[in-house]
Amino acid sequence: MRFLFDKDKTLAIMKALNRTTKATISLFDCNLNCIADAGKWQPYCLAVGEHEKLLAKCSMCNYEHTQEALLQHKIIKYTCHANIMEIVAPIFWDDEIIAYLMLGKIRDNENLYSSEEGVKQFAEQNGLNVDEMLDKYKQLPLLSEQDIEDFVLLMEGSIRYIATECLINKTEEAEALEKYIESHISEKLTTQILRKVLFMSKKALNLLVHENFNMELHDLITRKRIAFARKELVETTKSVEDIAINAGYSSYKYFSVVFKNTVGMTPIEYRKKNSI
Repeated sequence: MRFLFDKDKTLAIMKALNRTTKATISLFDCNLNCIADAGKWQPYCLAVGEHEKLLAKCSMCNYEHTQEALLQHKIIKYTCHANIMEIVAPIFWDDEIIAYLMLGKIRDNENLYSSEEGVKQFAEQNGLNVDEMLDKYKQLPLLSEQDIEDFVLLMEGSIRYIATECLINKTEEAEALEKYIESHISEKLTTQILRKVLFMSKKALNLLVHENFNMELHDLITRKRIAFARKELVETTKSVEDIAINAGYSSYKYFSVVFKNTVGMTPIEYRKKNSI
């Protein structure tokens, strides 16, 4: 799902944290579209990026571990193919991932010797100057596990505050739209139906949703249906099939796919994890 971010405020916080940690920081939405970047590429990464094949491996490495963070719902710390440490941290809102924070181009202070040996091997295998790459590697910022945990906590708290501030400023029309969707969650909800309810054109409705929720109408409806289903899974003993129907899904199979894509686990897994 996509969420509402104030890019200027988010970027200001990221730049402040970058000045403190010297690490490169990026924030991505759930579709892996970059929302904001802070920090320049380090000489080591610039040297790697000069080679098209190595740069492609960097992109693939980021994608694979972002998917892992989605499935596991937790911070993923890994060593990339170029032997530098990267962190992917999912940012949550009501148990849903609303964005991914990537903290990268740093050295692991717990394994300095083995990391430097890995850099030498990487340079040799790819025809790079070993001494130059090792020297550039040593220029990368050094962070501890506690540094990383503190950083992610501060960033998540800041983003949640900004998002809450944005939600407070929703218009009356947007609130009316939300209330109608929530009170008719089991029914068919289309642009045609909703524009008639709100007495507005299709264009005006789409603009209303975009300006207030920064997402498409279909995404908003899905978000509300899945939020309803999550609550039912935890607070009732209804069958998953009945919950799917009550959430507006005639196909249990399709509901399960949408639920997993949104929450990161199946409805049954979610119920087991959150059962009291």
